[in-house]
Amino acid sequence: MTEPITTEQYYRFVVWSTDAQWFRFLRTRTELEEINFWRPGVKTLTEVKGTRCLFLIRGTNEIWGCGTLSAFNVMPVGLAWDIFGPANGFADLEVFRRKIASLKGVSEGQVGDIGCAVLSSPQYFNDPIDYRGFERMYGPTKPYDVRSLEGARLWTAAVAHFQEAQPILPLIRGGGAKPVLVVPRLGQATFRIELEKQYSTRCAVTGERTRPALEAAHIKPFSIVKEHALQNGLLLRSDIHKLFDQGYVTVTPDRKFRVSRAIRDEFENGRDYYAYEGTPIRETLSSEAKPASEYLDWHSATIFKG
Repeated sequence: MTEPITTEQYYRFVVWSTDAQWFRFLRTRTELEEINFWRPGVKTLTEVKGTRCLFLIRGTNEIWGCGTLSAFNVMPVGLAWDIFGPANGFADLEVFRRKIASLKGVSEGQVGDIGCAVLSSPQYFNDPIDYRGFERMYGPTKPYDVRSLEGARLWTAAVAHFQEAQPILPLIRGGGAKPVLVVPRLGQATFRIELEKQYSTRCAVTGERTRPALEAAHIKPFSIVKEHALQNGLLLRSDIHKLFDQGYVTVTPDRKFRVSRAIRDEFENGRDYYAYEGTPIRETLSSEAKPASEYLDWHSATIFKG
């Protein structure tokens, strides 16, 4: 599911100060469609979905890449690793945790939460944009508007470095055709974060709110639909997710939870699951994210053991 960008959003982009170690690691992993631009201590962002972000390497005057903001949430470092893995910019969790601890000035056991900005379609330039000569950057971010002289000048330089054909901001100030740019299609990490928001970080069936125990489930497998659509998703506790994928439970088109008798027949167990038989699942915050009947009908008819 994509979202249109308003006219004002469409013309804006931002320069973000970027950790050199993070950048060097990720630029060699061009297969990653989403990366985590983590921000220690940051709990909110002023930037909105669809904002184009340029990577200024901290301590230099060089911009070496860009990405498009697709989601933001705050989470523990361990959960960020579970969701993003190497897309956090490090080879393993311990190195990642050590980096966050050093930036926060705390022990590795006290790193706490970090802000996670998901960037879709990252690109890494073959040569940098020279940031000298532009307005001085104070703090970790600097917003620009392409309709301003300074913004148009920097965006023109950025466009010359893009390696792929893609929708880009117009290089004009004021007027022009109606914008049509949309937020990129959801990736797996964005899918997970958006489902957490839609279900208020609670399992759609049980109401469980322990985040490490929650998983983003596809109703109809991604291998078939080839996209991460919120209407094809449910936020489920990990054990229910496994049972759902194997057909031992389902959600009917009228959005009620069903438990197969196969659990009892095959495992002589399942009392905790049968307690939820027939209960309606949680409502999503947005009607656009409500599980689509076509997907629920497919799962009930094709996967559920009945």
